[in-house]
Amino acid sequence: MKAVLHMTALMLALSMTACSDPEPPKAVNDYQGRDDTKSLRNADAVGYDGAAIQEKLDGALDKNDQRAADLQKQIDAQTGEAPPPEQQ
Repeated sequence: MKAVLHMTALMLALSMTACSDPEPPKAVNDYQGRDDTKSLRNADAVGYDGAAIQEKLDGALDKNDQRAADLQKQIDAQTGEAPPPEQQ
């Protein structure tokens, strides 16, 4: 009788541990980024987070592009020149 009771307790304990919640899946980064920085994703192969590096660099490049556009607008406003047709 004791053996059956021990076996039942063991089976109950095992079934409770088998029914635990699974680990939630990791978030997938859908960020595509610029074409010229896509090669940075290969940094994953050496242990770095290539997607995070790419996002940071893309952010810096975007800010640099915006700053250059703002400076060009200021130059055009001071010289009275119209911006090229691509930027209108």
